[in-house]
Amino acid sequence: MYLDFFKLDKPPFQLAPDSSFLYMSKPHARALAYMKYTVLNRDGFAVVTGEIGSGKTIVLERLLDSLDDSVIVARIHQTQLSELELLQHLATVLGVKSPQGNKVELLDKLNRYLADQGKRRRSVLLVVDESQNLSISALEEIRMLADGESGQAKVLSVILVGQPELADRLADPRLEQLEQRIRLRFHLRALAAAETGEYIRHRMEIAGWRGDDLFSEEVIEHIHRYTGGVPRLINVLCDTVLLAAFIEETRTVTTALVDSAIEELQWKPFEERRLMGGMVREDAPQREPAITGNRAAALPRLVVSLKGMVISSHPVTEPMETIGRTTANRVQLAHMSVSRSHAAVLNVDNQYYLVDLKSLNGISVNGERVERHVLRDGDRISVGCYQISFQMPGGPTSARESSTQEDTLTADKTFSGREQRARVSGTAG
Repeated sequence: MYLDFFKLDKPPFQLAPDSSFLYMSKPHARALAYMKYTVLNRDGFAVVTGEIGSGKTIVLERLLDSLDDSVIVARIHQTQLSELELLQHLATVLGVKSPQGNKVELLDKLNRYLADQGKRRRSVLLVVDESQNLSISALEEIRMLADGESGQAKVLSVILVGQPELADRLADPRLEQLEQRIRLRFHLRALAAAETGEYIRHRMEIAGWRGDDLFSEEVIEHIHRYTGGVPRLINVLCDTVLLAAFIEETRTVTTALVDSAIEELQWKPFEERRLMGGMVREDAPQREPAITGNRAAALPRLVVSLKGMVISSHPVTEPMETIGRTTANRVQLAHMSVSRSHAAVLNVDNQYYLVDLKSLNGISVNGERVERHVLRDGDRISVGCYQISFQMPGGPTSARESSTQEDTLTADKTFSGREQRARVSGTAG
């Protein structure tokens, strides 16, 4: 919406990871170097940790973009799996036919596959996102698979990427052998104040900004105070600031404009949030408080359906509500047809917009593929295998469908990811 106003080529602060925007701070450059070393030297295991939004994914994307065809990449996002399910998932990603329920035969097929790639002078890189969710037994299976290669030349390298809890998981005495195999470890810290300014200027330049610095040092210090240098939070705040500037038709970003954006986001200073005794994660955008009564009735809603059944209903309470597969999203849709960060609903002066966040499968409104769309009451949004109805308060769609929704679920009740997947697959439980 503000691209033409600021004469930008593309959104500078989008949430979807884009390796072309990678700001190579010293920590990010070192993490990338560690991962490259692991791949090029086939050097066992590497572990990269960092808080949510610290830039792990975008560094990983840059690594994968740099690899040639001699490296076969198997990337696993779903980590809440048993050891057998993990091996079956890996086989599927690699294109290896996996026998149902026969672990011995499955391991044999995977080892044969690795040996065959070694003969072809190829290597295999296994990247596991959100590794902190892996069970002890699943981590041990990965270790044994890497140890099970025959011959002197190793084929399989493993990069475990996760939140800081991963370090605690790996310290478990039952994983001592895996600990000994880990050659490289790196923790991505947040950006320092000076790096925050460089990060903002870098992203603006990549997006096409050619004028003088839009963000002054005073403004950058203010942004750093409220984001703590966490890249994702910087993106959220700066995007909201540019939207506010667009609405006010000003090309001058001031601390007052930043304060206006902070008020919309309902943020407190980063250090204050971090010291709240764990009530609010230091790296995560704050969730809205419970909405009840008349206030809930006065808000637009996103009503999610799957196979004709309403499974959740969400009031639109924030300037930006994201839709995606992970728990970081306001509206979580737990199916692989949905990207991690798929789409967002923006509230700009009580006008609501739907924006595609460079998702894999895209979004459709009322049957037509769109990248951006001005939302109106009754619009039917398709996201993967889900249908979302946008309902304005007091609108005809809201009145017509409210009784149907009440029969299906109570206000804001959501099905778990497992129940959603069961509905997609048609299985119970």
